[in-house]
Amino acid sequence: PPLPFFFYFFGDHRYLLSFLTRRSSDLFALQYALGKLWAHWGIEPDTLLGHSIGEYAACCLAGVFSLEDALRMVRHRGQLMQSLPENGTMLSVETDEATILELLSDSQLQLSVAAVNTANSVVLSGLTRTVEQVSELLKARSVACTRLHVSDRKSTRLKLQSPVPIS
Repeated sequence: PPLPFFFYFFGDHRYLLSFLTRRSSDLFALQYALGKLWAHWGIEPDTLLGHSIGEYAACCLAGVFSLEDALRMVRHRGQLMQSLPENGTMLSVETDEATILELLSDSQLQLSVAAVNTANSVVLSGLTRTVEQVSELLKARSVACTRLHVSDRKSTRLKLQSPVPIS
């Protein structure tokens, strides 16, 4: 069921993150509407960018593709994400990318580098069991890491195993 609009800004944020990733069309609509509202007020950006569903909203607002095409892509993306297994997660690690790549190359771990946020902040993704093993290994080496509270289907190799065809 839809949540009251104020919940998007004042609700339990962990629940909100999970809810919004499962309701990507709602998030897209909110972002697109805000962009149109700002344009109506005369606020015209020089550059647009976004993350995840925000990329679709930014591209649509920039005229890269039509609203209809954006909605179609967002719907297909939602179907693909919903079809993924629910056994993946992400881990934020306070170390450099080279250290992570060395760790991954020296092992049989099936993990991916999901993001390199800064010179000393890397996000890993993969199966929950494997992420937990790496977390323990890193903590034993005194490397700080934190499991992220995000939808468990995002940004992992699991996306490559989706059975839903894109038409």
